[in-house]
Amino acid sequence: MSPKRVNSGRKKAVEAEITRDHILVSASTLFSTKGFDATSLREIAQLADVTHSTITHHFGAKQDIWYAISDRNIADYQQQLAMSLVQVIKNEHEPLAVFKTAVEVLIDTLLRHPQLVRLISMEHDINSERAIYLDDKLNQTHHMVSSLFDQAKAVSPRLQPFNADTFLVALLGLISAPALFPILQKTLTQTDITDANFNPHYKGLIINILFGE
Repeated sequence: MSPKRVNSGRKKAVEAEITRDHILVSASTLFSTKGFDATSLREIAQLADVTHSTITHHFGAKQDIWYAISDRNIADYQQQLAMSLVQVIKNEHEPLAVFKTAVEVLIDTLLRHPQLVRLISMEHDINSERAIYLDDKLNQTHHMVSSLFDQAKAVSPRLQPFNADTFLVALLGLISAPALFPILQKTLTQTDITDANFNPHYKGLIINILFGE
């Protein structure tokens, strides 16, 4: 195959990936604000600035786009979690440090992708097949993190009031508040939750509340 054909093939592959990404980002915005059922392929196409046929070419049905969004976000979280745990276990064997790293990865992921929080919330509100799919995907990780929690609790007085489930509820409640209640910004006078400095500051507050640091 000539170099020209190879370069042309690579260019088309890159362009296709960019198009897919635009579609996923646009669909994620609509699904997390209007809900899956209220969003049409036409609206996704308009926001992504592509044709309806382009969407069906890359994904097929609307349901396939939703699964692609969910899989990509969950895979990102699980990959970051695995990489971070390998690193901390390599350098630090203290159970509390290992568990705290897992918590920090979850905080970073959900603060970085607030639409994922809203997406999950909307699906559970209607208890759809998509909610069951998310449960199955996320429960695999939750069971592993719960084991890390139990090990950390054995050496941390701060964690004694919690069990693995109540800790998760408290953690998700703290993380999700800015994403689920953007109207808060209209009532706040000292904090801009849309500012780039908000996420690291808020992450520190969550860690302090739950771990007493």
